[in-house]
Amino acid sequence: MLQPTPGAARPPLPPRLGFDVHVLPDPHHTDTVGLHLVGDTAYSLAGFRGQMTAAEVAQTQAADPAKVIGEPDIRDMRDKPWSAIDNKSSKDPDQVSFAERLPDGSTRVYVAAADVDGLVSQNSPLDQRAMDNMTTIYTDLQDYTMLPTDFCQDKTVLLQGKDRAALVTEFVVTPQGDVKDAKIYRADVNNHCQLNYDEVDQWFGDHQQVPPTMAGQAAMAEQLNLQDEASQWIEHGEVQKGRPPAHAPKGAEHSGEAMRLVEMQMRTVNRVTANYLLTHGFPAIVKTRDVTPQNWAKIRALAPNLPEVPDNVALQGFMDDQKKLGADHFQQLQKQVSTLLGRPRDTVAVPGHEHELFNMG
Repeated sequence: MLQPTPGAARPPLPPRLGFDVHVLPDPHHTDTVGLHLVGDTAYSLAGFRGQMTAAEVAQTQAADPAKVIGEPDIRDMRDKPWSAIDNKSSKDPDQVSFAERLPDGSTRVYVAAADVDGLVSQNSPLDQRAMDNMTTIYTDLQDYTMLPTDFCQDKTVLLQGKDRAALVTEFVVTPQGDVKDAKIYRADVNNHCQLNYDEVDQWFGDHQQVPPTMAGQAAMAEQLNLQDEASQWIEHGEVQKGRPPAHAPKGAEHSGEAMRLVEMQMRTVNRVTANYLLTHGFPAIVKTRDVTPQNWAKIRALAPNLPEVPDNVALQGFMDDQKKLGADHFQQLQKQVSTLLGRPRDTVAVPGHEHELFNMG
């Protein structure tokens, strides 16, 4: 559970020089050692930490995923039909999910993310390393991982057939697209089926060719259908609220039905998590829309009583009032306002001040 540390100061971030390194392709050049050297040098010059310290190596070698399985007050959900969808080449599945139909026709969805914190405790050598590097850098030649490869591809990822600690987000989805009864808790899980986007897209396309990785797991096909249906319900509900439909991130390797399913689950988990953090007194990253002088004039044409100067709080209050006038009216108005505001962006919401952001994302 998150615990704020009174008076704790966050160490300064390393400098980022902000330059690009371009290596021109040469069909006759096969010196991958030289290319690795170029990448390593650029990585270091950009302010990232490459070489591991002795303390980091020791922590990596001592880490044992089995030691965090079966801890008190942690739910044992290893027998549930968890599965993951990722790229064929992926070595680091970090999200698994399953769903179950409820008597009232709604669906309860469970999404589990790898619990890295179980093996990388706060302020430990590897935690400091992760804080310094902040991200993984992906290149065609090699990946520069935020944590050691032993963690990123084994000890803290949800590999098929491995018992792992995870953070589970549970929520109920109605056929109307409403998300309710959300919960977040730690649990032990086991990825019973590692799928890839191509085979899941094919399954959703014709429901004839059972993915090879699902052979002998008849219940997994029903799982995919349940989760896909729930994600479609969520997307329908979001569109009705004026949010943009799901889409693959720019440059994504896949953009079909399987990617849409995964993205809708991730978006829902992000919103549930943000709400949980804010209600427990922590800041959270949320989706918001920018109110500018340019779009404000057009918004005031829909609501003349709004102040002349752009005001997020006033706009949110206006929309809340309009919601009381009926669903059809509100949905139409929300779509108009959403179109004028454009796509949402990520920003930090502070507990007690989240009302100052216009949140339609």
